[in-house]
Amino acid sequence: MDDSERDALEDMIYIAARYEAPARALLDMAWVADGPSEDETRALGWLGPLLYRSEDTAETLINMEWIADGVSGIEATFIYRLSIIVLYDVAVVESVIALPWVVDGLSRGEVDMASAFQILSREERGDAIETLLSAEWIADGVSDSEGEALVNLSYFLREVNDDIADTLLSMEWIADGVSDSEGEALVNLSYFLRE
Repeated sequence: MDDSERDALEDMIYIAARYEAPARALLDMAWVADGPSEDETRALGWLGPLLYRSEDTAETLINMEWIADGVSGIEATFIYRLSIIVLYDVAVVESVIALPWVVDGLSRGEVDMASAFQILSREERGDAIETLLSAEWIADGVSDSEGEALVNLSYFLREVNDDIADTLLSMEWIADGVSDSEGEALVNLSYFLRE
């Protein structure tokens, strides 16, 4: 048994000892029975905090097809981001996994969105997350360039006061989706504030 297999076994023991239904669902997955990959082992470890904070939310995630068919690196990173966000705000994780595009698999941009929400959660910027989650362009799926823009926007929002954050989030060019050039503007804003 290698280190990865040992870690996966320890994570499954933890989950099985505390959460019967999710453990059964995971044990029925071929990738668990065949021996999890490194990415799948990491995902198992990150499901623990999700289960601890919100068993129902974690069960919803576990029952998604993209988990059942094996967890890729990008999917493991998404689970990691959620496992951090849930420490700050369970409702954000519930809202994220309720987005229609989460069911069908994940893009790099969508994982970047989770990264942005992780940054904002740590800074207790739930109002900003709520505003972004209500945007139609987020519900439709987040492109890679939009995800990158969201990360830069989160760096900006964590540095400014609430009035400036509210003003920026209410601007039409943020509310209607972020183009590549608008994303570049967010990069410049975030660099400006970090200097």
